Amino acid sequence: MKLRTVAEIAQAHDGSLGIAHSYIDVLSRHNVTDIKFQMHFAEEESSQFDSFRVDIFPQDISRYNYWKRIAFSEAQWEGLKKHCDENGVNMIVSPFSDYAVDVCKRIGITSVKIGSGEMFNDSLIAKCAQEFPELILSSGMSSWADLDRALSLQTIRFNKSLYLLHCTSQYPTPLESVGLNNIEMLACRYRCKTGLSDHSGRLAPIIMAVAQGYTQMVEFHVTFSRDCFGPDASSSIELSELALLMDLLRDIEVLTLNKTSKDAVSSGLQKTRDLFTKSIFTRRELHPGCITSIEDFVMKKPGIFISQDRLSSFIGRTVVNFITAGQPVKEEDFE
Repeated sequence: MKLRTVAEIAQAHDGSLGIAHSYIDVLSRHNVTDIKFQMHFAEEESSQFDSFRVDIFPQDISRYNYWKRIAFSEAQWEGLKKHCDENGVNMIVSPFSDYAVDVCKRIGITSVKIGSGEMFNDSLIAKCAQEFPELILSSGMSSWADLDRALSLQTIRFNKSLYLLHCTSQYPTPLESVGLNNIEMLACRYRCKTGLSDHSGRLAPIIMAVAQGYTQMVEFHVTFSRDCFGPDASSSIELSELALLMDLLRDIEVLTLNKTSKDAVSSGLQKTRDLFTKSIFTRRELHPGCITSIEDFVMKKPGIFISQDRLSSFIGRTVVNFITAGQPVKEEDFE
């Protein structure tokens, strides 16, 4: 099987359509098999409680404002997809809302990746699995128990092409925390195609992952320069990486000596998980006495309130207190 090399642009374009297109031109000349974007729509996925991961956004008053500023229209996304097609590379998209999934479907996307923070969003996963022939899952914020639960979803297992990528959700990831040993464990445990989604900004983890023999896909963030503005710049590989060659032997030595475990969610990871996952919010006003339905709720960041994976427990319940729209749900407001 040919190795899939996925160059992740993510937010490196900073909302500039021209820069996004220039990345496609440059990366396609480097013969990557896939180019990946993240599709964000602020009003569909974020809330006023959403806080920045890193403090580098002087022009954005909030993370919601940042998502809104860098968003592309559907027509612009369609143009990016066409550009990838013309350059002979597959365009992968990570959608972060149902609306983004619908846009992906309309513009002809066939490969979608579920980001680490969305691995607890069963409804989004199910919709993607049903709508697209290829599904890529990232394990960065999941324990083994979390992955067992996600991979047990019938909609996932019947997907035509399924990849499960080992990932460490630290930006950038220290070499001693990369944990390449987990790739073999993923392959043996779930019997699907596996690989690495890297945030180290270095070449050695990618090379070592491929050398292990369990990797069919490698994903890595790219940037014109790590001096560029953006939340992922320090976690990205520069388009010119000649200086890293001399570091390679030392990097590989570090990689072979350090292993990690996914038996439990660490306290540090829990903070990141809370930031990237979503909670249950009210979509509209709820009045005492009404019986709730799925239409009454929406999943929004951050994940510090009642988790999105408890949505089913709030459907069909009686409201006991008046709840305004856009509020995180509370157990005491329902019978």
